[in-house]
Amino acid sequence: MAWLPADFTHPTWVPVGDGYHLRPIKAADADLDYPAVMGSQPRLWSIFGPAWGWPPASMTYEQDVEDLARHEAEIAGHQSFNYALLDDAETALLGCVYIDPPEKQGADAEVSWWLVDARAGTDLQRTVDALVPEWIAAAWPFTQPRYIGRDLSWADWLALPDIEGPAMRVFLETDRLVLRRFTSADGDNLVSLDADPDVMRYITGGIPTSREEIENEVLPAFLGYYQRYEGYGFWAVIEKETGEFLGWFHFRPYEDGAPGEVDLGYRLRKSAWGKGYATEGSRALIRKGFTEFGVQRVVAQAMAVNQASRRVMEKAGLTLVRTFHQPWPYPIEGDEFGDVEYALDRTGWQRLGGADAGLSALWCPVPAGRFHLACQLSSDVWFWLAA
Repeated sequence: MAWLPADFTHPTWVPVGDGYHLRPIKAADADLDYPAVMGSQPRLWSIFGPAWGWPPASMTYEQDVEDLARHEAEIAGHQSFNYALLDDAETALLGCVYIDPPEKQGADAEVSWWLVDARAGTDLQRTVDALVPEWIAAAWPFTQPRYIGRDLSWADWLALPDIEGPAMRVFLETDRLVLRRFTSADGDNLVSLDADPDVMRYITGGIPTSREEIENEVLPAFLGYYQRYEGYGFWAVIEKETGEFLGWFHFRPYEDGAPGEVDLGYRLRKSAWGKGYATEGSRALIRKGFTEFGVQRVVAQAMAVNQASRRVMEKAGLTLVRTFHQPWPYPIEGDEFGDVEYALDRTGWQRLGGADAGLSALWCPVPAGRFHLACQLSSDVWFWLAA
């Protein structure tokens, strides 16, 4: 990448005081990393959560393996670096040092680190605090490294201007829409979106999402996807003609799915309903998934009584897989009839015409079954997606 010279060779072993060292982390380190992270999760979340959405309290061992595999691949490609702090016998992981390309203006690298709770504030912490800037200056080609958590707080870092403005951090465009990354400045947009009882009717029964939840949980989780995944995440929807924020789409791995299964969905303002925006954005994301990201299968779910949503799925080429029941924290009319699941795999999509197919399904995100997220096609057509 441009942030490092093409001939740069990254360090593979860095002594740290007496009996410790840093080395690039690997997926195979999960047995050490997972207990270290989750044993310090509340403190780590207080540090990194607002910026990265990490580490969530619900993170599983399998998710940690995936996360470390991503880090390992990014290290190999010189995209970013994660160094594990280990004892010399490598019986315990005691922290991590991150070296990333800058997201904010005024630096050519951004560096941060943490130690487990048991070592926070100890001599080892002080040794690492002193070592990291010296090591970066001696072994890395940066001239303006920024040490987040030392030179400035994470809150101050979030307030810095992005290197690229929102218009430049575009994931994709359609004829009428731009899908861009969320930023920390989008809190008001999300609060307003979730404040509409019509938008939230089939999600929480009309109860709005609190500003506290959006600022402390929802938005950090959105931002965290950009750190954890290349090409997956939540995308703010902007109307090209007006520049207005309309809501969001997401495109992300489904946590309980097989490799190649994705969760694709949206939530839009009521003012955007009935204009075909959901179809337009969904078609673009479906096409991008199958043509660029190796998606193998999408799975759509709807309430069994939602005949309109079932017809949309069928017209999109999905076929009925099963009818099932699952817990739901809010009473919703018709929920006693359960849910249906439709699916479309890559082969089926190609039979429909592939990239030229007129896929018209509208999708809705549901991280755990139907919990939290739902979408509306019109005033009386709702459905959910779990893929």
